[in-house]
Amino acid sequence: MIEYDNLSLEELLRHTHAREAWYWLGMAYFERNDFGNAVIWLEKTMNDPGNEWAGKAAHYIGELHVAKVLPNSSRDKALRLFEKNQEGILSKLNAGFLYHQGTETKRDPAKGKKLIEEAINQLIKVKGNDNHLAQIECFKIGEMYAIEGISAKAIEYFKKTIDRCDSNFESDRNLIEIAKESIQELKNTPKPINTASAEEGGQGCQYYYFESAASAFIGDMNMEMTKENIQELKERNLNDNDLEKQYVILCSRKNKAQSVNDFKELAGLFRAMNGYKDTKYLAEECERMVLEIPYSNYCSSKNSAISNSHDENYLRALAKEFRILGNYKDSEALAIECDALAQQIVEKKRAVDNEIYRKYQSALKKIKEQLDNQGGKTGDDFLNIAQVYKNIGNEFKALAGYRDSAKYFAKCETLVSEYNKKAEKKIARKKTMWVTICLLLLVFFFLKTCIYN
Repeated sequence: MIEYDNLSLEELLRHTHAREAWYWLGMAYFERNDFGNAVIWLEKTMNDPGNEWAGKAAHYIGELHVAKVLPNSSRDKALRLFEKNQEGILSKLNAGFLYHQGTETKRDPAKGKKLIEEAINQLIKVKGNDNHLAQIECFKIGEMYAIEGISAKAIEYFKKTIDRCDSNFESDRNLIEIAKESIQELKNTPKPINTASAEEGGQGCQYYYFESAASAFIGDMNMEMTKENIQELKERNLNDNDLEKQYVILCSRKNKAQSVNDFKELAGLFRAMNGYKDTKYLAEECERMVLEIPYSNYCSSKNSAISNSHDENYLRALAKEFRILGNYKDSEALAIECDALAQQIVEKKRAVDNEIYRKYQSALKKIKEQLDNQGGKTGDDFLNIAQVYKNIGNEFKALAGYRDSAKYFAKCETLVSEYNKKAEKKIARKKTMWVTICLLLLVFFFLKTCIYN
């Protein structure tokens, strides 16, 4: 049964302050994680002219957009909703973080920083002493300064985080460890941790999960609360304290995670928090990264395989890896593409092999025909035969490494040499014969002349 402040749904709707009841009914659904019904009543409150709870309703709808639990959730919508609640300190803090880290379409770090500082100053005034600020808020403010590149301020707030933690509790010890690591990183690398802008990729901007962290520790400064409500909030804070610290630690780890194993572990840890805040969504996002990392690597490998002409076995192995990813994105289509590319390589190799075989058989036929028909009587005949063997040898030379092409090339070279020598002998003998004939004719004419004289 839907209840809020011990009031049933029926009692809320019959409440004398009906317009106020809309808000509390929305919050009752909100606390039960029934966000669809929560939005119906919170939007009714937000759009009700003059409703004193309109700003608060806008704030919580904004939180749902940041947590991405609504259809078409966006940080742009969240920012507009937080700005509707102009008097809300937490809305101002959240709007500041969104401006600072960037939404899908805009980023204004200077404006974000100004809003955050204004919210911090208001919190200090309300609490009377900044030492009472929650550890989580100090840590997130430190991260904001670190991203901005203001190392001294970042280190100051990380140290405040450590000072506010109680090392007797494991969750506090984890937060202390992360804060110390952040301080060490800033000392070693005094520059912004992340400078991505919305223009460089709005969805890719790093942002922190700040949607309602402050309310878990310091409550809602604008809500008029009864003594019973204040006591209930304190009890809730005591119960949620460790969960919130663990939540922020895991979010920080998620921002730094890079490997598949990192995201696998984080997905399990977020699931173990049993739906606390947006941990279900964060677990799903980590599980998506478990697939996204290998998917991106395989896509790069595929492109490399195409440009570097890898063999078909590499592409077939890549197709198997894509199929392991199941229905993630277009993995199946990419697997089919890799198989097709592998088949193209096979067919191309087969075509090349067929062409080489055809050329080999052609050269082999020519040399056998030439060996069977040696012929040749004159020097010119032998020179022509030597040229034929040279041409056939060049064909075998072009097939270097294929079967016994090298052997036939060597044989052709030998035959070219032999027939060139035969041609030389024939030509030399022919020259000798013609010289002899010429000498005999000279002798004949000389003798003939002598006889007649």
